[in-house]
Amino acid sequence: MSDARAAALKILGKLEQKQNKEVWNANVSDWFKEKMTEEAFLANMTLIQAQLGGIGNNRKLIQENQADGDPRSGYQGTVYSFMFSTTFPVAKVYEMIILIREGGNYKILWSTICQTQTKRVV
Repeated sequence: MSDARAAALKILGKLEQKQNKEVWNANVSDWFKEKMTEEAFLANMTLIQAQLGGIGNNRKLIQENQADGDPRSGYQGTVYSFMFSTTFPVAKVYEMIILIREGGNYKILWSTICQTQTKRVV
């Protein structure tokens, strides 16, 4: 589980650095790529990053789980899920990332973000 957690943190770090194309090429599962186009992924990441206002800090793991399958996506197989509480320049959010093993590496099955608090920018 610790290897999967390290992979999740590395992927989230790449996304914070706006390495979206690299994440698509190296860290997105083939399963996910069958469900979403590269253009849609890059557009979604760009929109999310603009809303967060920059690099996050104080990322705290609040939940992790290993399960057989993911009912939300319909994926059958072992999944590793992680939820983090992270503070960004303009928002505090929960980040959820679900990984699977593919080709010997951990790759994104899906991910989401939920804003919990907006910071006032003066």
